[in-house]
Amino acid sequence: MSSTKNLKNDHITIRRVRNIAQKCSDNLYSNKEVPLEHIEIISVIIEEFVDDFHHGKEEQAYFPETKEKDDYAEDIHKFLIEHELGRRIANMLRREITVLKENRSKDKDENKCY
Repeated sequence: MSSTKNLKNDHITIRRVRNIAQKCSDNLYSNKEVPLEHIEIISVIIEEFVDDFHHGKEEQAYFPETKEKDDYAEDIHKFLIEHELGRRIANMLRREITVLKENRSKDKDENKCY
């Protein structure tokens, strides 16, 4: 499989993750229960697959090969900004999940009878 085809296949997976994340978000905004574990899984997929694996391939291999081509330089700059924004959102999500879990743990401890 060509490198370009491989990246395109990654994008299919990323769109699936995006759709699942959107459904979770819609459910949360509709005051429906979404298990924290589901949000954690999405967070891990975003960090490990999307950012580390897929964006890593683009930033380490694909972009350097295409950045010299005038037609792509502006697009690559936009993609790099998008990647950084995604990293920051993933970091904020992970941080908030950690805080939520810590607060839930404290609440459980405070409600113990012993």
